[in-house]
Formats: sequence, structure tokens, C-alpha cells
Amino acid sequence: MSTAQRVSVADCINATDERLQGLVESGAKSQGDLDRLSESLDMSFDEWHSLQNLKSVFVGNGITSEAAQEVFRLLGSGPDHVNGLSLASKIVLTEVHKSLLERVTS
Repeated sequence: MSTAQRVSVADCINATDERLQGLVESGAKSQGDLDRLSESLDMSFDEWHSLQNLKSVFVGNGITSEAAQEVFRLLGSGPDHVNGLSLASKIVLTEVHKSLLERVTS
């Protein structure tokens, strides 16, 4: 019997950061492109509040308590904290938010 390996939020952020660095190193994207993407992923208060709530609702039923704790830590005390995170962190938080929103609407 095999057990699926859990991937942490931090692992996802590290993998995303490596992919982003690879895009810049290969010339596929410029640092300016990534900076603009980072700005476009800045979170509003409503988005931050939504992710905080969804994360809490889905603990144990769609998100592990460990992942919820990682997300909670990344969200910090408000959107200003999130908006100061790395692009990779913002991408992963956006994907988590999207995934949880899809669970609500399905």
C-alpha cells in the first residue's frame, strides 16, 4: 500500500521560485515581467479576508491543518504583509485561494 507524499506550501513556493528563476535565466521572461506580475497579484483586503475565511472552513476537509497553518502564517496580519511577499508566495497563495473558491462553487 502506497501513501501519497504530502507537499507543503513551502515546497510549492520553492518549486515556483525555481521555475520563475529559470524563466528569467532562459530569457523567456524579464525581471520587469515578473515585477509586473507580482504587482498584479497584490491582494486587496477583501481577497485577504476571503482566503482567511476559506482556509478556516476547509481545514480537515480539503486542506490539511499543516497547510492551513502555513497559509495563516503567510497571510500575516493583512494584505500589506502578503503584498510584501515574494512573487512565488503570491502565486501559491493565489492558487490556494482559487482552489478553495472552486470548492465553494461546485
